[in-house]
Amino acid sequence: MAPKKEENTNTNQNQQNSTKVVKEKSKFLKYALSHKLIVFLLLLLLVVFIWGEWNIFSLKRENKQLNEELKTKIENVTEQNYKSVATVYSWAVRAELMRNNLDLVNQYTNNIIKDEKIKKAFVVDLTDNKITASSVSEEIGLPVSEISLTNTEEKIVQLNDSIIRIQTPITGLNSIIAISAIELVLR
Repeated sequence: MAPKKEENTNTNQNQQNSTKVVKEKSKFLKYALSHKLIVFLLLLLLVVFIWGEWNIFSLKRENKQLNEELKTKIENVTEQNYKSVATVYSWAVRAELMRNNLDLVNQYTNNIIKDEKIKKAFVVDLTDNKITASSVSEEIGLPVSEISLTNTEEKIVQLNDSIIRIQTPITGLNSIIAISAIELVLR
């Protein structure tokens, strides 16, 4: 009979523990029911906080996307502006090459690199494939080793992640006589 006593005491303890839990739950429910406004306001505050955090997250994501789009557009506009600069530079060089005035061509070349984004400018004579004028004086008279520089189409060449080259053909009376090129750092 002794083992039954132990079982009875264990079940009595379990019942007491469960009644304590029920009493504790009922105390919370009693408090919550007697203070409905406070509980409602706390739940409302929690919902507003979660909603606000979600909106902040969405706005940050949208802001990042808009910044990337804006950066791309600015790079495209800047590239187009420098393409126009390269065209005007080639016109000025053409006028002086037609007059065989290489000193003024060198002066134009040295002046164009005063822009902070233009790192190098040069002119390639296509009759002998040599550099006629360059912002780097050591390059003048050197033969051109890059085949893309002898291409007679206007184009933009990506040299690496941050440097691009804008090549513009210079026409004489009947044919293309030279190529002008400027190298830019856009990023």
